[in-house]
Amino acid sequence: NQIAEVSRKFITKNPSQIKKRLKTLTTKKEPQVILNWVNESNLFSSLTKTIGMIKSTHSTADKSLQILARYNNSKISEDFISQLEELWEGKILVQRTIHAAKGLEADFVIVLDLNSIGNGFPSSKNDDPILNLILSEQDNFQYSEERRLFYVALTRAKEQTYLIADNSHPSEFALELETSGYNVKIVGKKESDNKCPACTDGKI
Repeated sequence: NQIAEVSRKFITKNPSQIKKRLKTLTTKKEPQVILNWVNESNLFSSLTKTIGMIKSTHSTADKSLQILARYNNSKISEDFISQLEELWEGKILVQRTIHAAKGLEADFVIVLDLNSIGNGFPSSKNDDPILNLILSEQDNFQYSEERRLFYVALTRAKEQTYLIADNSHPSEFALELETSGYNVKIVGKKESDNKCPACTDGKI
């Protein structure tokens, strides 16, 4: 229910979006979407620490883990996956992009690429010009398609969704989840002393 509520609130920020109602069989009082701010550039280290967080409160035996990336070239190597399998007692599913994960689910999901550079999420790339021809002209809400894709990422987990967010180059979606009243758990310390003192939005 906590994942459903966060994802519902996020997707319906776009007034053109068809309203979504998710029915859940499991009810929790505590947040089940975890926003994990990381300062390090080592993705493998961030993943091992995130798995450690999950294992500190849950048994991972007989539990599945899905790692999702925004783009194929953001996915980690099979060697890294093999090392992660030594930490995770259950099954680590084949890595997927968020597009490829539609309709699938796992007990726990880790979402990569919440940053504002390169292949970050939300992406500012124009991936498919043909798509723009079939989308409603009225749906000009900023990052509307990226918002729908992020909704897919949030809702793939049966138990918890972990979002790895880059502290140095923060994603607009991560900042929204932290500052706009969403019931998410914030992990890690987000630096604030590198904001531009003139505009407060920019980063130095």
